[in-house]
Amino acid sequence: MRGTGTVVNCIVENNRSISPWEPYGGGIQIGYTDRVLGTVKNCLIRYNSTTSGGGLFLGSGCSNDVLIANCTVVSNAGGGIRAQSANMPTNALIFNCVVVSNTGDNIYGGGTNFVVYSCSTWQSNQWSVAFILINGNTTNDPKFTSFTDGNYRFNRYSPCFNSGTNQMGWMNGAVDLDGHARILHSRVDMGAYELLIPEGTMFRGR
Repeated sequence: MRGTGTVVNCIVENNRSISPWEPYGGGIQIGYTDRVLGTVKNCLIRYNSTTSGGGLFLGSGCSNDVLIANCTVVSNAGGGIRAQSANMPTNALIFNCVVVSNTGDNIYGGGTNFVVYSCSTWQSNQWSVAFILINGNTTNDPKFTSFTDGNYRFNRYSPCFNSGTNQMGWMNGAVDLDGHARILHSRVDMGAYELLIPEGTMFRGR
């Protein structure tokens, strides 16, 4: 997927970018040469493959404001999210994302403009240290409902539940990948899905 604009509430899966012709960005490629795309939000990116950035690749041709928010990036070959070290754009932000179980580094990149915060990675090759890490990141098991069945929603004991960072501008009125309100319990969850806790029934006896 390449272009200019915004990708919201999408499932990007089973794509392949073949080296040496297109070795970058199996699922989504942002800003390699003249390809520019500004925002990816509330997306599930899985089962994609390439040499570098199997799920998502940020290249030197990115626009000045790149936002990757509340995405679940899982089971991609060639890494989860990768950014070129040189000539990274200003304000390249990765936040509230769950980036786990990718072959290669879950998050890899460089440059002082590449900022990662309120994100979850897990298992080996979690991330490189060549970018800025802000408080709120976790490397604990996200506790998916069923990883083997491809159900990446959380249970209520997940470290990703109510652990994201609210960004009130775009989150006002926004919905997650299931169509639920993006902020359900005062604080946004990490990843593409909000945990929906059904309201219980109260009984009172005499």
